[in-house]
Amino acid sequence: MPTSTGCEARLIDPSHPDLSDLRSEIDALRAQLAEETAQLLGAWSGWLRQSDFLPRAQAIAIYLALSRRDLSGLQRELGRFGLALPTADWARVPGTLAAISTLLARASGQSVEPASPDELGGEACCLDAQANAVLGPALPGRSTRLIVTVPASLAGDREFAVKLLSLGVEILRLDLAQDDESVWRLQAETFRRVADELGLPLSILAELGGTRPQTVRFSEAGERRRYAQGDCFWLARAPSELPQGETGIGCSQPQIIGQLRFGDSVWIDDGELGARVVERVYGAVRLEVIQASADGKRLKSGRSLNFPDTEMAVSALSDQDLAALPFAAAHADILACSRLQGADDVAALLTALAGCPSRPARALALAIKPESRRAARNLPEILVAAASRLPCSVLLPAPALAVELGPERLGELIARIAALCAAAAVPVIRTAPELDRLVRRGPPSRRELVEAMASVCGEAVLLDRGPHLLRAVDFLADALSRKDEICPLPGPRRDALASWQAFFE
Repeated sequence: MPTSTGCEARLIDPSHPDLSDLRSEIDALRAQLAEETAQLLGAWSGWLRQSDFLPRAQAIAIYLALSRRDLSGLQRELGRFGLALPTADWARVPGTLAAISTLLARASGQSVEPASPDELGGEACCLDAQANAVLGPALPGRSTRLIVTVPASLAGDREFAVKLLSLGVEILRLDLAQDDESVWRLQAETFRRVADELGLPLSILAELGGTRPQTVRFSEAGERRRYAQGDCFWLARAPSELPQGETGIGCSQPQIIGQLRFGDSVWIDDGELGARVVERVYGAVRLEVIQASADGKRLKSGRSLNFPDTEMAVSALSDQDLAALPFAAAHADILACSRLQGADDVAALLTALAGCPSRPARALALAIKPESRRAARNLPEILVAAASRLPCSVLLPAPALAVELGPERLGELIARIAALCAAAAVPVIRTAPELDRLVRRGPPSRRELVEAMASVCGEAVLLDRGPHLLRAVDFLADALSRKDEICPLPGPRRDALASWQAFFE
């Protein structure tokens, strides 16, 4: 009898009147789980043909099918008899449920039906092996890799590269939304050469900028005014689309404006100003400010625009991304993509990569960076479509996702996404404002130190560029060597999750 059930048959009183009902509930769950898992795998079959990702896709399907249910009551009933629902190794969940059913049947003197081959066939996926395939090896003594972003001014600085790699950096991030190919190439060649000289592991992550809508200034006067809660302004495709006598701003992707609906929210400058659509005319929308600082907010050019309520029909790859792809494929080990909204975007990316020569040393891996509600909602199918073709990881949390969801929901969603990734043995790259403050400001306060330490969980940790990068790397290298002492073990969640309900409708 598998020990994962957490008890022996002698712990159960065979005369207990609830045993039969409990077994019936377990068997009903087994049947529902088998049906819904088959439903999801059938929907994903087009991506899973001739793919060794099938067992991991099955683990994702099992996790989704279980997470949509509130099983807290069943968990309490099982606890009365020393039993528990599994909280990990999702591919083995059907077999564990079958073992619980068998144990309850024998304890109550009922006939035992053997588990089906599908229930017993699940195998646990090795996260460490997948992390090595995607991110490259970690340094001895730790399982979390350290990723850094180097300022362009230090791109060819050999001494700086020696210091970073000696302190424990395993991955170099190239920001393909900034600088140019000469800077990216110089960084890549300098760090690879130093890593070879020192005999240290090094992977290179190249991050595409994606299609990021930004504000466009129409006039100098528009930038000088401060907008407070209750004020209104226009967002237009062009100055000629503004209603007569009105002022406003534009969007770097003007086609989005025609997709906005009445009541849709719009967030500007990483969420510093919030507004909603209160009027629509041809080529423009009128926005009312619903959140701003007490002294108001200027509408400057080049600030981020987020549309959390709008299903935008926008390409995931910008012209700049397509131009940078050949360099990324030839020089990088990991390609980070921040604007994949669904499986169709994954297919478009794979098609674009097919014509690019890649490094012969290692297959190019993907790092998926969900930055919108839609991307988070579609993440299971994005993972299946991507990871069935290339080694895959997920980068969390994305700043734009925090803007779209709000801080009250972001933490829970990150925990859910981390559990989804664990189910499929998909490595997670973590980043956090607490870590960026280390790079920008230097030594943290005691409170910031606690918050930063809580951010080191995952298979890799990403640091952005900043003046205190070396000191931050030194601090994190020590923290990562003690990761098991810092990161709490994840507790079981048995309440229902609605985020991925649409997969079953």
